[in-house]
Amino acid sequence: MLRTIVTKASLTTNVATLQVVSNAGLYAGWTVTVEGVSAVYDGTVTLTNVETVTVDDVDLQQVSYALVHADVAEASVYGQLVVPVTWATYADVVADIAYDPIDFTDISYLELALESANSWCWNKRAQAGYTDIPTIAPEPQVKRAVIKTAGSWYKGRGAVDNFPSFQELDVQPQAFGGQYPDILRMLGVGKPKVA
Repeated sequence: MLRTIVTKASLTTNVATLQVVSNAGLYAGWTVTVEGVSAVYDGTVTLTNVETVTVDDVDLQQVSYALVHADVAEASVYGQLVVPVTWATYADVVADIAYDPIDFTDISYLELALESANSWCWNKRAQAGYTDIPTIAPEPQVKRAVIKTAGSWYKGRGAVDNFPSFQELDVQPQAFGGQYPDILRMLGVGKPKVA
């Protein structure tokens, strides 16, 4: 998930305006969740306007959305704006790992692995300079990278350094079951640089 901190909020003529701490790469039309700002602003909304504003030589984003409510003067707040990244689904991962969990704990863990994988892949691509839509995988191989990452994290649950295998001496701990280079390639990002 893409998360950004909200620092100011106001409501004028049924339009809520929030200021976020960074140029977060948000776009009008995205559905986001406002959390922890106040009962007036919190909820799932669709952004109608996004603009960059400069405050004390720092570029910030100001987002707006429709909200039917009495006017509220601008105030400093502390909350967050959350954009869910949904490049792969639960069913995609279940098909890939060839196992459909039936226990509530396993289902919850797979959902967490999927949410984390979607976010991790989004962040990797954002760090590499890509501007992607959070609800549509930009390419099939990117969706595949999310699925592989979530599957690796799910299968690695409870293992000391990797998902369980019959190999006795696994010399290098690998959080992705040895798939990390392939996942980076599928995401279209370079391998980490060594200083």
